Amino acid sequence: MVISPLRNNKIYGHQEAKQLFLDSFQNKRLHHSWLITGEKGIGKATLTYHFAKFLLQHPLYQPNNLEISTRNPVIKKIEGLTHPDLIIIDAEIKDGEPRKQPTITIEEVRGVIQFLRLTASESKYKVVVIDGADYMNISASNAMLKILEEPPKNTIIFLIASSAFKILPTIRSRCLNLKLKPLLFDDFKTALEQNLENISLQEAEELYNITSGNLKLAVEIHSEYGIKFLKELEHSLNSNSIIDILKFVESIKTGQENWSLVKFMLLKSIINKIKSSLNNSNLEDRLNYFFELQKKLIEVETFHLDKQHFILSTLS
Repeated sequence: MVISPLRNNKIYGHQEAKQLFLDSFQNKRLHHSWLITGEKGIGKATLTYHFAKFLLQHPLYQPNNLEISTRNPVIKKIEGLTHPDLIIIDAEIKDGEPRKQPTITIEEVRGVIQFLRLTASESKYKVVVIDGADYMNISASNAMLKILEEPPKNTIIFLIASSAFKILPTIRSRCLNLKLKPLLFDDFKTALEQNLENISLQEAEELYNITSGNLKLAVEIHSEYGIKFLKELEHSLNSNSIIDILKFVESIKTGQENWSLVKFMLLKSIINKIKSSLNNSNLEDRLNYFFELQKKLIEVETFHLDKQHFILSTLS
């Protein structure tokens, strides 16, 4: 089971990012705005919420590390969404319920503006977390830009995004960009052992290779599908046999979780083929196919098209 980032107090890997943040804090050069990027599931939100907890837990003195105490009432308030000096906007969740489509609206950013007009009541800092900042519409982005241009004193803003390129350049230029790297295998294996029971070294290695060190995806794969499903999917992606493809497509349930995995693996397969074509004449064709596939994926999700038919037409 994957613990929600807000309530997950164990951080695996990302040593460079953690050290940079701690050094900035200790040297009293903490940047007012941080853009934390990296692929989905890599641990961006977990690390960001850890930073927020650290700041709100240590308002008056300089600790030597980023450790937090889960027994501290401050942490309980944060995890219960009742801390008065913290505001969280999540592109995928609103009022505790999943949104129909990921988005962040101008009304929500205006709520941040109102929040920042109030003086911090329990901490030195006012902390803002925008999880899914790459889903801000243009009006929300412009409103956020105004905040970043003149942030109130002792305000720390964290923008979390899978891709920095989906963020307005004017916003990026006002943030310290912290791009998270994939976990090293040792960190990945340790994290798996904490989240899954009886995980073997071979399974850990297979999951690491398949997910490129994406911990969230690896846990979901092992818990929901198993290694066998992944091997069948990889085989189908690389198979020229229509019989193999048909058997696999018939076995797929097209619920949201399965669909997310299949979509990830489809794109990963094409990216790997593009990398293998960097020095030959197939590169342009495979790039065009990749962009066409992305376009079709958007159409399938937007217009609720038959996912099994899409998978079959893509693989065959």
